[in-house]
Amino acid sequence: MAFKDSLTADPQNIMSSWSGEEVCSGSSTTWSRVTCSAEGKVIRIERVSSSLAGPLSAEWSVLTALTAMLLYGNNLDARLPE
Repeated sequence: MAFKDSLTADPQNIMSSWSGEEVCSGSSTTWSRVTCSAEGKVIRIERVSSSLAGPLSAEWSVLTALTAMLLYGNNLDARLPE
């Protein structure tokens, strides 16, 4: 995922579970703090107060089923895609 690759800091190495191309397999995932729908779509991402830093990737716009993205308490910059 471009978001992980664009980070300039992940001092707690919390993004280590975010690997591979397939995020959701049905409603299950091995990606930490990611929730998938029964249809296999990412619907929630939560990385609160994780000491992450860097730009937000425009790749978020492809997550059309995303209903919640909790990233507060980090040092992320850029505008969220519309």
